[in-house]
Amino acid sequence: MQAVTINEALDRFVAANPSHDRNGVVDLLRSYLDGYAYELLEPAERARWEAAYERDEEAGAFCNLFGPEHILEGLDVFLGWFMIRKVLGPPDVVSAAGPVCSDLVEWLVVEGYVDAAAADGGRELAAAAERDLPLAEELSSVLYDAAREEAGPALEVVDWESEMAEVFRIERGKLWFRSELGEIGPVLVPDRATDIARIGWGVSALAFAKSSAGWRIAEIGNVYPS
Repeated sequence: MQAVTINEALDRFVAANPSHDRNGVVDLLRSYLDGYAYELLEPAERARWEAAYERDEEAGAFCNLFGPEHILEGLDVFLGWFMIRKVLGPPDVVSAAGPVCSDLVEWLVVEGYVDAAAADGGRELAAAAERDLPLAEELSSVLYDAAREEAGPALEVVDWESEMAEVFRIERGKLWFRSELGEIGPVLVPDRATDIARIGWGVSALAFAKSSAGWRIAEIGNVYPS
């Protein structure tokens, strides 16, 4: 089979699956790969990319230079970081990322662009994203809304703005967090938060305030499913 670029493969995927173009996930994947996927390249390939990009930014763009096997290599960061940290879109776009990537991985195998065994990791990542990304997006919204609610005077404030925290214990209406700065909990949260939170999920830019009722979340960044 004649070698194709990532852009050519994605164009063919959209042509074969027109419904996957309506939510913009494929274009977001292109943006991620062109903007960040070079960081995953081996030294020789990165040198090749840098030289091509310096000669012609368009021709040397990642998606115009490399083949579709590199899509699989980038799915972990695309689904686990880019869609959460960089995409400021409606929830339906985040929710669509897993299903679209799942279909894309299967299509790449069927079309012979990637080996079936090599696609196993991509299948698992897409399935996890389909399951967890909508819940992580909802948890972030629930915790953000809770942080905006009126509370009593703060007796103590703890700022983990520069740290990534991890959920390590869950009870109804209570979460426990830890980071390199220590552990805090129980933190009082809405029941819905503990319905959907999972042990090991990461939460960025947290700040906590302690009142007479206990700890609560005062600030929150994003929720990252593990």
